[in-house]
Amino acid sequence: QMLGLDEDWRFSRERWFDLIHPDDRDRVRSIYEEADARSAGSSIQFQLRQPDGSYRLYFEQSEPNDAGTLTGILWDITDLTRAQRNMMEAQRIARIGSWEWEVDDDRHWWTDECYRILGLDPETVPATEEAWDSLTHPDDIAWTDVEFIEATTARRGYSYQYRIIRPDGQVRTVFETGEVIAAGKYAGTVMDVTERVKIEARLAESQRMAKLGTWEWNMATDERTWSEECYRLYGVSPSVKPVTRAIWRATVHPDDLPALQDLLAGIEENPHPYSYRCRIRRPDGTIRITQVHGEPVADFGPNNPIITGTTL
Repeated sequence: QMLGLDEDWRFSRERWFDLIHPDDRDRVRSIYEEADARSAGSSIQFQLRQPDGSYRLYFEQSEPNDAGTLTGILWDITDLTRAQRNMMEAQRIARIGSWEWEVDDDRHWWTDECYRILGLDPETVPATEEAWDSLTHPDDIAWTDVEFIEATTARRGYSYQYRIIRPDGQVRTVFETGEVIAAGKYAGTVMDVTERVKIEARLAESQRMAKLGTWEWNMATDERTWSEECYRLYGVSPSVKPVTRAIWRATVHPDDLPALQDLLAGIEENPHPYSYRCRIRRPDGTIRITQVHGEPVADFGPNNPIITGTTL
């Protein structure tokens, strides 16, 4: 049924070879002959012709049994292989590598893109924890070790960003995630975010020089995300994340707060572009005047209203 053969079709080795793709025929014949000589089974992938003339990819595995014959399976892996190729191509384009780790046996598996990101050769470097850890930047070893041990001891997921030094000497910044997918088994991803980090650093420096902060306000959760310069302008510690309404309100001069709250209440009811000036009180007691502009981001949809803006 799987091969689309008639019920009266009877197996013979030559008939079987006639179904095998010409490009695979000699290789399969050689493996069969070697298995015959050793009275052993075999594992092999090859293409078989379908009734419409097309070919599909199969995996065949056989083992000798007590009767002196071979017992085996034939598995159509065409769709699985295509899905794997598509996943690998998607990972290559997105520059995301994936990995798996069986904790008890300490066995690791990395995709080709994972190897590429780490700058390692899959032909010569086995996937091991030691091979990966040896790349970690010396300044990032201590804290990543702590986070990794805490997460894996508690059998929970983790994610963090750190630097690696590849064998070619390049210092790259990677973002790694890991999740428990089964008892004693982790799976995760690694992404090279070096260019993004560089862009963010240049943007932060430009904002610092221009004394211009950027922010995002999620009205569904009433949480705000601030750039580094925004934290500096308001005098709030960058460790405060996310910025709640109470934290932001505490920076506003009490005399300006009522009118500002009325304005923002109208924005929440009917999001639209807006601008305002108000005084803020910094922790050192100084009073500063800020110019704020915000605009709705339509792409997020009505159920997730987002306002982005600037503070000067």
